[in-house]
Amino acid sequence: MDTFHKTAKPECKNPLAITIAYNKTQSTTWTTQIGLGGLYLFSFFAFLGQVGSAVGLFLMLIAITGSFREVRRELSRDPAFWMACAFILYLIVNAYLAANEFPRTATEQWKGARNWGRLVVFLVLAWWMRGDPKRIYWSFLLALLGLFVHLVVSFDLSNIEIALRSGRTGFAYSIMFAGILSGACLIAMLIFTPKILNSRSRPLSKLAIGLLWFAGFAILLQLQITAQSRGAWVATSLGLLLASLVIVRHLDRKKLAIFGVMFSILVLIAMQNSSTVEQRLTKDRATISAFLNGAQMEQIPFQSMGARLHLLHYGLKRWLERPLLGWGPGTEIEKHFSPQDFSEPIDRLQASNLPRFAHLHNGFLTILAQLGIVGAGLFGLLGIFVLRQLMAAYRKKLIPDDLSAATSGILLILLLSNLANSRFAVLDFQFLATLAMSAAYTTRYQRQIDARQRTLTRLSASPAFVNSDKPPLRHNDPHPHTGRPQRQAR
Repeated sequence: MDTFHKTAKPECKNPLAITIAYNKTQSTTWTTQIGLGGLYLFSFFAFLGQVGSAVGLFLMLIAITGSFREVRRELSRDPAFWMACAFILYLIVNAYLAANEFPRTATEQWKGARNWGRLVVFLVLAWWMRGDPKRIYWSFLLALLGLFVHLVVSFDLSNIEIALRSGRTGFAYSIMFAGILSGACLIAMLIFTPKILNSRSRPLSKLAIGLLWFAGFAILLQLQITAQSRGAWVATSLGLLLASLVIVRHLDRKKLAIFGVMFSILVLIAMQNSSTVEQRLTKDRATISAFLNGAQMEQIPFQSMGARLHLLHYGLKRWLERPLLGWGPGTEIEKHFSPQDFSEPIDRLQASNLPRFAHLHNGFLTILAQLGIVGAGLFGLLGIFVLRQLMAAYRKKLIPDDLSAATSGILLILLLSNLANSRFAVLDFQFLATLAMSAAYTTRYQRQIDARQRTLTRLSASPAFVNSDKPPLRHNDPHPHTGRPQRQAR
């Protein structure tokens, strides 16, 4: 004991700093390691396999229980956490009411509540990212690596044959999600290109990395085209345009040649698939023209764009019948009703033709129809908290600009794609949304941690601690009277 006191006292006059550092090392080392392992495991398996992501999420939750006091202190001041709790509570109440009113859909109501509730998982990932740019970069890169591994493992020659015949295929993914996922990755890869190519490595290694990076960009662009999702095309084009403007403003002219190469890749692949693109874009010209010229809904066919117009018309009418609470989180609006439930001819016609469609093809209308204004309001406020935190992080330079731009681009894809699809409550979409929302919100916890560290620094600099001659409290030091180990100071 005397030896420790004599050696420790001259080195540091701040016993509070020693105590805090020691406590932090003892109580958070294993939780941080497990939490980070879970974060990276979740990211790698996000687009590769659900089991691996579930294990990663489980590890993050286990690590959170190990640092429960700190988590409780931070989350108790977090408005997004309380909004997420309100959203979960509303889903439970809404599912219970809908299940009692429509007993034959009780199972679907509870499943729907579970599906919508998965959207709040981003808070767990945001906690373990801690606003650390390295953790966010690694999470994105591991997710991208898992995507390419899945494409290789699930490779099927039949998909190549379908693509060569100008058919629709998502390769290893569903067609709808393939368009969204490839668009989000294209935007992120475009923005991260300077950082990847400027990495410190040998010339041959840098050349290999650059070739692999450009090859991956070309593969994702081909996947984007073969998915033939027009909504994803529009969202991706807008996202790539905005990303290019951001890059040109912050990039040295000497490095613009890199993006000239990527633009050339884009043009060549688009020219190779020009017939597919033209056929897809002009397919519904007659339907759109008839609608713009004032055609009645009964005259619009239940195919492609015409079906989307019917779904939009039908979904809006059903939502207006229950605007406040909606029809329940598991109610499939397009399949829930039969023609006998309606008196108007257009409702009967739509009720007999729309059940073959999987969803309303509009995510925002789906929220209103299933959860009502109350549920949509809670979900919207949660999204507003995420976007506000991302804007604050950009203004205050809490994370690098390329991370802010990439996260913004991915969120743009997620929102715009739901104008033509209903993906908010679908699991594959939620993996991508969870990664993007956690990266956007994680600086909330970085800022809270930094503020607490500044407070501790001010306290440790006060004369009462600087001039203290008392030795710092050590773990398991025996009590002078009882001889038992003393508890650590918190």
